[in-house]
This record gives sequence, C-alpha cells and structure tokens, in this order.
Amino acid sequence: MIGATVKIKGEVHSEEDLVVEGQIEGTVILKNNELVVGASGRVHADVNAKAVKVDGELHGDVEASERVLITANGSLATFKRLELS
Repeated sequence: MIGATVKIKGEVHSEEDLVVEGQIEGTVILKNNELVVGASGRVHADVNAKAVKVDGELHGDVEASERVLITANGSLATFKRLELS
C-alpha cells in the first residue's frame, strides 16, 4: 500500500497487488496483479496490470489483461489508449 502522504515519481514494478492512496507519477507495471487507486489516490501514469480499479483519479494510458472498473467516485482520463487484452 502507498499511503496518503506518499509521493512516488518514476517507475513502479510489483509482483503483488498494489493499493494507492497517495500519488504516483510515471509508470506502473503489475502484469499479473491488480492496481487499486483508492479514494485519496492520484495516479498520473501509464499502467500495465491484470486488473485496475479506480476509486480516485487515474490519468494515463491503461492496458489491463482482465478488467478495468471505475467506481462512481473514480475518474479515468486516458491520453492515447485504454486496452483490454
């Protein structure tokens, strides 16, 4: 989990599911895992994950192999592509 006061700039790779309540700017790669952008989460990144759930804000290109879920409180702004592969 990335807490509400944590800010990361760069590339994030993980072999585990990741919950973001803070901020990430750059690239997030979770090829076999899920990214959850929590209610206070702000992600400005290109994302490659198995699944993506957005309760906060996600800005960037998204590639998901299984699903993308945007909740009523979430927002997703893609620049070039949203791809389910």
